[in-house]
Amino acid sequence: MSSAKSEVEKTSICPECGGADIAKSIGIAKMTEAGSIGLGYNTDYFVKASEPLVVDLCRNCGTVVRLYVKKVDKRWVTV
Repeated sequence: MSSAKSEVEKTSICPECGGADIAKSIGIAKMTEAGSIGLGYNTDYFVKASEPLVVDLCRNCGTVVRLYVKKVDKRWVTV
């Protein structure tokens, strides 16, 4: 079993309430049109962009079980 698969299986149960009703891959919405909310990275043309954050959420208690990005092959901006 790969570590990625076992990580996904871990997020199938809420660590707070033990519930198994997990909504997967929910996008984080913004209230204004100020731009995307996500992790910053540099493109090939020295333009900064962001990769959207995605959430897995327990529908029983509202706990964010997992917060992640789908595309990880970026030149991430660090602080």
